[in-house]
Amino acid sequence: RLIFPIRNVSGTVIGFGGRLISGEPGGAKYINSPETELYHKGRTLYGLYESKNNIRHQRTMLLVEGYMDLISLYQAGFDNVAASLGTALTYDQALLCRRFADRVVFLYDGDSAGQKAMGRGAINLLAAGLDLRVCRLPEGKDPDDVIREQGKEEMARLIESSQDYFQYRTDEYRQSEEN
Repeated sequence: RLIFPIRNVSGTVIGFGGRLISGEPGGAKYINSPETELYHKGRTLYGLYESKNNIRHQRTMLLVEGYMDLISLYQAGFDNVAASLGTALTYDQALLCRRFADRVVFLYDGDSAGQKAMGRGAINLLAAGLDLRVCRLPEGKDPDDVIREQGKEEMARLIESSQDYFQYRTDEYRQSEEN
C-alpha cells in the first residue's frame, strides 16, 4: 500500500490513508485511519495544509475526491488543490474551503458516483456562500487520468471552461430530457 499522511490545516499529522497498489491481490482499495478526537474525515481536506497559501492567493480551490487526483494536479502545476478524502463533502469541509477561497471548482470523477457526490457536496458549498463551478471531465475519467492521458494543457483547458454550478445542472437536465 501507498501510505498518505493526512494533516490538519496547521500541518500536524492527524491520520493516514492507505491505497492498494495495482497488481496486489485482494483487500480494500482504500484503508483510512479510524476517526479519533483529532481526526474527523468530515472536517478535514487532504492537501489543504500544503495548498492553503496558493488557494488563499488565488481565492480559488480546485476540489477533487482523492489522493492521487490531488498529487497529479499538484505535480502538473495546479497548486491550489485540496481533496475531500473520497467522502461526500460536509458542511464543515465547506466552511474550511470558505476560509481560504471564494470560488470552488469541482473536479470530481466523471462517473455517476462522482457526479452524485458532487451534487450532495454542492448543497454545502452553496450554503457556505461559495461561488461554485463544475469542471466537466470526460465520461469515466478522473483528473489523474486526464493529466496522464491528455496532459496538463488539456486539464488547464477543462478547468478554464468550467461552468457555473446552476448552468451545469440546467444543461444536465436538458440533456436528460432530450434522451
